[in-house]
Amino acid sequence: MKQIASIGLCLALAVSALATKAMAQTLANRPALDFTGAPSPTGEDPVFSRSVAARFAGVPLAQVLTDIRAQGFECASDYCTRTVMEDACANAWTIDIAADHTLSGRHSRLCMGAAEDE
Repeated sequence: MKQIASIGLCLALAVSALATKAMAQTLANRPALDFTGAPSPTGEDPVFSRSVAARFAGVPLAQVLTDIRAQGFECASDYCTRTVMEDACANAWTIDIAADHTLSGRHSRLCMGAAEDE
């Protein structure tokens, strides 16, 4: 009985490894997230939003989270954010995760006030 359980565990691990490899190959064949767009005042960035949809459509949420964490995103329960400082400005790219696991992307930019000339 112990051998059957061991064989079952080995098979489950092998199937899991193959599924992970297949998903990694799937993401490798998809376009990368595009961080080059400029945000509107409402946080809409069609370039980033389209890249989120193109990369992750139909991908299981666990794989999405693994991929975006590897790209520097930090995740909470219903969104993941990547923040990058550029001079006195902070760019924040956010991937929102709806209850049905659909994803949407937005980009905001916040700049500190410039020092006044003396």
